[in-house]
Amino acid sequence: MIRRTLMALLALLLCSCAQAPELTVMRVAASNENQYPYLFWDENGECAGLEADIAKALAEALDVPAEFTPYARDDIPAVLEGGEADIGFGCFTHSDRLPVTSVYYAKRPFVLTRRGEYYPFEEAMADLTVLSDVDMETAVTRLLAGTADAVICDEFAAVGAVEQSGEVLQAQVMQSEAETELVGLLAKAYPELLEAMEKLLSTGKIAELAAKYL
Repeated sequence: MIRRTLMALLALLLCSCAQAPELTVMRVAASNENQYPYLFWDENGECAGLEADIAKALAEALDVPAEFTPYARDDIPAVLEGGEADIGFGCFTHSDRLPVTSVYYAKRPFVLTRRGEYYPFEEAMADLTVLSDVDMETAVTRLLAGTADAVICDEFAAVGAVEQSGEVLQAQVMQSEAETELVGLLAKAYPELLEAMEKLLSTGKIAELAAKYL
């Protein structure tokens, strides 16, 4: 009788443990690179940007605190594999080693030019001075000075540059390039975290967060 009682209590304990949420704190491995407006660290040392907002919304949905730790972007997969974090952000598009969240944002490539100049296709820029790997301040300065003809960038950067220039510049979708789909990397496939991401997507919460930066 005592043995049966102990076995029943053990079974109940195991069942309770299995049903307990896996996450009590959501440890976020965030890239230490400036990937504004997707992810960056502000002057107070706080993680900010669209991906930081998404991480905070996920933690709120799970009713757990979020703890952000900066890492070199290329080190984040190993950090997750080592169990030092639960989710990683840094404008990732895929992973061959780790589970990922649903796509939460598709970066559309834009072409930034002086107003009245149109180069929607890559082929049309073959003989032009085209920038793609410079900071946007430099890009805008060079476009306005006439030392560059076009800049390939994402939607956030393009809209910000047009506003910064007083609409002397213009932005257009680059027709020949595919969208870049962003995902979060996971240490493992947490069901509750994946479900929370789906809910944020289906309710339009992530679209609302993205609109803050446009």
